[in-house]
Amino acid sequence: MRVLHLIDAASPQASSSTLAMLADTWDRQKEIEQQVVLLGGETLVAAAESVGLRDTHILGVPFGHAAWGWPALRRK
Repeated sequence: MRVLHLIDAASPQASSSTLAMLADTWDRQKEIEQQVVLLGGETLVAAAESVGLRDTHILGVPFGHAAWGWPALRRK
C-alpha cells in the first residue's frame, strides 16, 4: 500500500501532536510505503524534525496558501 501525507502548515492538522503520531508509526509499518509532503515553510519543517519525522519532501507555497502549490506538487 502507498500513502501520501499532505501536511498544510495553515491547517489545524499541522500540529506537533499530529506530526508526532505520524513519526511514531513511520518505522513500525514497513508494509506501507509512506511519503510526507510538507506544504509550508521552515516553521513546519522544524516542527516535523523536532518530533523525529524525517525524509519528508518540502514544498514552499506562495502566500501561505497550499492551493498555489498544487502545480509544483505534480512535478514531485
